[in-house]
Amino acid sequence: MKAVIIDYDGVVVDSTHAYEMRSKRAAALFREQWSREFMDIWKNAFLHLTEGKMTLGEYYSKLAQVCEKQVTGAEDNEYMKGERLRYKEMGMHISEIKRAFPQKVKFAVIANYVGRWVEHLLDQDNLTRQFAAIVVSDKAKSRMPDEESYQAILGKLGMRARDCVFISTHPSHLEGAKAAGMTALYFGELDAAAERFPAITTILDVQKYLRGPGES
Repeated sequence: MKAVIIDYDGVVVDSTHAYEMRSKRAAALFREQWSREFMDIWKNAFLHLTEGKMTLGEYYSKLAQVCEKQVTGAEDNEYMKGERLRYKEMGMHISEIKRAFPQKVKFAVIANYVGRWVEHLLDQDNLTRQFAAIVVSDKAKSRMPDEESYQAILGKLGMRARDCVFISTHPSHLEGAKAAGMTALYFGELDAAAERFPAITTILDVQKYLRGPGES
């Protein structure tokens, strides 16, 4: 194996109840009381944004219109303050793997998310330099598990799918990676929907999948 591709949503950041949590953060930007109805409207805008069908400016204008508020221009910086790493040891563990496999293993990130938000968090936590390639859906205009998403990250890495390990908490994303020809690993406590995939609990556990025949 020559590359480890990490699913941003779920591994880098917590994706548990993600639509609810992110829509609540969006509502707070406009001092709007959150509701399921607001979440449904927000989700539609969010998906268009992450598919590259809407700009950030259009996204915030849409939410402001729904809330009957004015856009101030400070919304995006405020929103990004809520971005937090799920896996705080990621940088340390990636560095450890790179030391164990010098000149052999590259790391990459793929995200059904907005490039500006991904770059902000990775820069904030000094992680950007750890990744040889980063693909975000709003730039690629494709979301996992669509095949184009996986081909985009493989193209950036310049590698074949069979040489890559893909790590995710989303069974559908794992299915897409497996269909593309990657080794797909479930990250975290295994649930019934993902029991057909091998599971790892930390990034360090990926090392056994990187070793070739005869390596200990």
